[in-house]
Amino acid sequence: MYEDWRIRAKLGDLPAFPRWSINCTTAETGRRFRFKGGYLGDYETGYADCTRFPLASAMAVSAAFPVGLGPFQLRATRLKWKKRITWNSSSEHVIKPQYKMLHLYDGGVYDNLGLEPLFDASTLQPKIGVPSRLIVSDAGSPLSRGFGI
Repeated sequence: MYEDWRIRAKLGDLPAFPRWSINCTTAETGRRFRFKGGYLGDYETGYADCTRFPLASAMAVSAAFPVGLGPFQLRATRLKWKKRITWNSSSEHVIKPQYKMLHLYDGGVYDNLGLEPLFDASTLQPKIGVPSRLIVSDAGSPLSRGFGI
């Protein structure tokens, strides 16, 4: 892959600005998984350092979609995972990965319209700083666990 695309950079080589966020969907949990700010992961699986992760591999995840192509397989056991004690906590603790392998699909499988950064689904309200009205049309539905494996 690296030879074909001629992309040899690691995620840690990306500039701090603009802020990069490469969104994926984790088949094991059905959650949004992302590469952002030097970390990869999701709130359920936990987070691990991704500064040495190949940019070409993160980009390849966007080609993966159920039934058609994919998934990208990430060996979770090769990474050191951390998780916050509570949602708002700044302290983290090291955790054992829940899965040996994570199967990653394009972020559109989970959030095709990219609304999660704008809209809090738990409160059904726009997030702070977002206009109070969002007009969206989508034919998607929530994912079940293990949807693509």
